[in-house]
Amino acid sequence: MNRQQLSDAMSREDVLTELSALGEDPVASRVDAVFARLGNVSFSGSDRGAAMRNAVQRARSEVDMGQVAPDTLPAVVAGLSPAKRAVVEDAIAAGYSARYSDTCVDLVRHSAHAKPRLLRGLRIYANGSAFDATLDLSVAVAMRSAADMRAILGLPDRAAKKLSATASKHESADSPSP
Repeated sequence: MNRQQLSDAMSREDVLTELSALGEDPVASRVDAVFARLGNVSFSGSDRGAAMRNAVQRARSEVDMGQVAPDTLPAVVAGLSPAKRAVVEDAIAAGYSARYSDTCVDLVRHSAHAKPRLLRGLRIYANGSAFDATLDLSVAVAMRSAADMRAILGLPDRAAKKLSATASKHESADSPSP
């Protein structure tokens, strides 16, 4: 490998920089996980920065989603009811970061500032209860309803999304064509 190829290859430091630019305050294991998803890629040219940011964003999403088959979901998510698993899936699709542990999953969205702050967050425990992560836990109230979890995260109800899609389909079929 020549010196130019070495300088075009993405390093862990590049991943750290891009994750920080995307509003994260990553730990070493997070950088390693995203770096591993990137594989042995290199970027060159005038749009190297944009290409690196897009690649890190994709890899970050893959890491957050786990890219696992439904039967191999993290134990904490696999043990949740289908409605609560749908909340986790929809939150990730809406741009929330998911961090899994043995006892809970944290769904968080940070600001894109130099020092990002938590905008919205929800911690869902394996038993199905959840707390708003933006509140002080001394005033937080446990919630058990998937609808409440969706409301905290600002996610639309899946049934409402289906209903509005069906209604718009009927409206377009009912309207006269020009």
